[in-house]
Amino acid sequence: MFLHKDEKYKQFNAKIIPQILPQRIIGVRVPILKKLASKIVKENNYKEFLSNPQKYYLEEFILYGFIVDKLNLDFLQTINLVENILPYIDNWAACDLLSFRAFKNNINLLMPYIQKWLKSDMPYTQRFGLVVLIKYFSKENFTPQVFKLALLPKSKQPCVVMAQGWLYSYLLMYHYNQILPLFLNNSLPSDVHNMAIKKAIESRVIDNTTKAYLKTLKK
Repeated sequence: MFLHKDEKYKQFNAKIIPQILPQRIIGVRVPILKKLASKIVKENNYKEFLSNPQKYYLEEFILYGFIVDKLNLDFLQTINLVENILPYIDNWAACDLLSFRAFKNNINLLMPYIQKWLKSDMPYTQRFGLVVLIKYFSKENFTPQVFKLALLPKSKQPCVVMAQGWLYSYLLMYHYNQILPLFLNNSLPSDVHNMAIKKAIESRVIDNTTKAYLKTLKK
């Protein structure tokens, strides 16, 4: 992996991922990590790497996720490997880049695990649950249950609050009439409320008139 090191990219990531020490970032771009994952799976060289989920480098966490997805395992096998690594994730990038076809293809099986992750004591496990809601339940698979699930995490860690705001901004984008009463009735914590509006205003999905109105709802 060090053969693909990009020093400028490392410095960029060190700035936007301050949760981890710069020496834990190699500086390998995501497309290269995806190619490495494909190569490792094709050559059947992944078993030892997956057997120890306690990684050091940022790119190792991301590569782990890419390998699991490339293996095209069934839902429970994927869940087991994901839950092995979740306790060790300590930054938003490794958390947010975990994405699996087995999740997308088994939406009906996901919800109990999401609820468990959202109730975890670990902030990045909570964030992962929120990100999974964003990826798979904020648009076509949306149900009103998502409103309540988004507030299950009680951590005030920035990584969690930002993900909650991010999720509610998606709900504003795609389910505006259903979600707006929560903002009008002050049903959300102030930090989540304001973060959601900030993210929604930055979106290209919402028109300028609606953005101007949302600005007036900031706390």
